Amino acid sequence: MERQNRFQKSYIDVTAHSKKFDSSRTSRFIHFGKCENKIITDIESRASHLVGLSIDCVEPLQVVRYKPGQMFDDHHDLGVLFDDGSVELPSGSPRRICTFFLYLNDIPKGCGGCTRFPLLSDGYHDYLDVQPRRGLAVLWCNIRRNGMPDERMVHSGRPIR
Repeated sequence: MERQNRFQKSYIDVTAHSKKFDSSRTSRFIHFGKCENKIITDIESRASHLVGLSIDCVEPLQVVRYKPGQMFDDHHDLGVLFDDGSVELPSGSPRRICTFFLYLNDIPKGCGGCTRFPLLSDGYHDYLDVQPRRGLAVLWCNIRRNGMPDERMVHSGRPIR
């Protein structure tokens, strides 16, 4: 099957064990099997090396595609983000201790499409925007040293104009 046809509608987590389609996430994605092929295995291996964890601790790779107007509202990669800003800590081991993005395309500044961290500041704004540039990687930890969620890591995928 051609890769283009494997993209499916993105969903959000409602709880640690249930998902739903929602207007807050309008992108599409491909989810690859764990170590699906040599290229995927090499990427997962490199990610595990960067964060200092076993490759068994690295989630299967996914590629997310945003077309003009598509976005992903504020969310936290560790668990469900509640209206009061708290984050659900999944039972057992954290689901996603770290997040690693690798941008595959350039999006010109002013055209949207950035990853926005609304609770961090770049020194000029009350938020931090990461503008996609092909080959740019971004890595962050979703938990604090004590193992609790780091609420500052709330982020969104801004709409592409």
